[in-house]
Amino acid sequence: MRHFSLAFLFFILALADAFALTPVDSLRKKLAQIPAANHSFENDTARIKLLCELGKLATQDDTALVFFQQAIGLSEKQKWNRGLMIANCYYGYYSGRKGYYYRACEHLLRGLHIAEELQNKSYRGFALRYLADNYLNLNEPKKAMAYYKTAMPVLLEAGDTLRYLISINNVGIIHFRNAAYDKAITFFNLCLKKNRFPYFIEVEGYCLVNLSACYQHKKAYDRALSYLELFRKLKQNNPNEIAVADAQKARILLLQGYPNKALAVAQKAYRGTKNLMGSTIAELNEVLYLVNKKNGNFKSALLHHEELTTIQAKDKNDMQQKQINALRFEYENEKNKIQVERLNRDIDKKTNEQLILFGSIVVFLLFISLLIVNNYLLNKKNRQILQVQHQLAISNQQLNHVNNTLEERVLLRTSELTEANTELLRKNREIQEAYYNGQSIERKRVASELHDNLGSTLAALKWQLTGFEVENLSAQEQQIYANLLASMDQAYTDVRSISHNLMPPELEKLGLSVALESLVADLNRSGRLVLSFESTYRQGLLGKKQEMELYSISRELITNILKHAQASVGQIRLSVSDHFLNLIVSDNGIGMRSDLHSNGMGLKNILERVAAIPGEIRIDSAHPSGTIVMLTIWKEQWA
Repeated sequence: MRHFSLAFLFFILALADAFALTPVDSLRKKLAQIPAANHSFENDTARIKLLCELGKLATQDDTALVFFQQAIGLSEKQKWNRGLMIANCYYGYYSGRKGYYYRACEHLLRGLHIAEELQNKSYRGFALRYLADNYLNLNEPKKAMAYYKTAMPVLLEAGDTLRYLISINNVGIIHFRNAAYDKAITFFNLCLKKNRFPYFIEVEGYCLVNLSACYQHKKAYDRALSYLELFRKLKQNNPNEIAVADAQKARILLLQGYPNKALAVAQKAYRGTKNLMGSTIAELNEVLYLVNKKNGNFKSALLHHEELTTIQAKDKNDMQQKQINALRFEYENEKNKIQVERLNRDIDKKTNEQLILFGSIVVFLLFISLLIVNNYLLNKKNRQILQVQHQLAISNQQLNHVNNTLEERVLLRTSELTEANTELLRKNREIQEAYYNGQSIERKRVASELHDNLGSTLAALKWQLTGFEVENLSAQEQQIYANLLASMDQAYTDVRSISHNLMPPELEKLGLSVALESLVADLNRSGRLVLSFESTYRQGLLGKKQEMELYSISRELITNILKHAQASVGQIRLSVSDHFLNLIVSDNGIGMRSDLHSNGMGLKNILERVAAIPGEIRIDSAHPSGTIVMLTIWKEQWA
């Protein structure tokens, strides 16, 4: 299925260039010419159009998302459905490119509903097509298939031939994933047949590679090779795609029982990896690993397997980072929405209060005016003057009552706002605690994965290595074998250490002092350094997150001592006073730079953790008196 992922990626990357309409500088200049303070319907619709064009031309997906988010906000304000349709469709498209698949589906569905209301075939087909892509990436092939089949006639009717052809190709991909190779071949051939007027060379390339993969799985190897040869001729000026074809050719030759031919083809392609995409390099490494393993060249096989594992691990980490960024973005977006809604409600309320006050003033002024007129007209009538004076007295009493009541309402509202602010602070603390708990859960999960999965894998590898008959090896091979076993032992030890340090059980169960004392005891058993530990810290003074940061800072400083200080004695002291808490780590080594902006000795990580607590750090160092690092957390910052 690597062929299909690659072909799918080619299409997404190629499609970005098709959206470029006008130079960015020209669009920015036009946007700046629209008066900022004038938010008429005409000006805002012009802004929306320019923001959408700038989003399409953006070189960074994050920048594009900002432009389309602004366009959505203005369209909602002016209730302009066409702007909402375009901005939501492209916001969903770029969210999918960033790996935020659920958010992409949400905005594409909004754009789809508006396109259906406006009977806009072009954007309806656009939304259906990319909804299918995102559900395919979310591993929901049934939903993806339904959207592709709905999108195809709409795209064809709208004249969007390229997206129509890609939808046919992707339906074939879904059948391929379901091992329905004959159905997949039918759709790939249909895509080739439809790709005539206009003709797209990229589409033909996708179909040729995908057809080759289908026949490979059907074990029709000669036919699979023939399609690869057609693809190679089609892409003869593209080194990366030629390498893709060669990797698949080598895989097929290996399946046919020609490992030497497969090795020659794969090695030739591998020599040009400097200019290839990461996925292509991974494919070549996997093929070379299989071929060398088949030929009994285990050393080369191991090297290619290690390179493949490194690439796959990086891809996995990149995807996890995308998911984390997506969750963070969703959280910030929802929080901003809540704040905006709250501000809008406050503004509306203040506006209503101002209108009521203005009306009261107008009524009061009119009332006074009437009194003056009546007083002028009835000046000679004492009885009427007394009556008016009596009415004025009553009015004054009513005004005084209103003033007293108003003061009570102000005090009541002030009390309500104070309570609301207290509740907001409480919820903020709950959110921070939930965020740390989430971090703790993830640390435990990662530590468990390292210990249970990677640790078990390393142990299994070591067990398999011990099965070699060492006495049959040469002296050099025995030395290599011994070094390999030692490396496996060290790797297993490192994995256990990393998994323990990610979430020390002592810190989780018994608190900071016990965890630090356990850390010092472990280090003293190694014999490399004599460490002492003193603490007046009481459990519960700091929050769990602050304790974790202090533990990590201590561990990082001790690591620096072991690596760089050349010290024989060190000390960790944790002291608490009425106003602050101090963490002091010292040694009798050769000293270090006290410049906090140094790039060495892990200071960057330490400074980031200090800022997260938050606290203040000071480093005193002089040769040969050693180094003293003091971290201070003032009582106001204790959580």
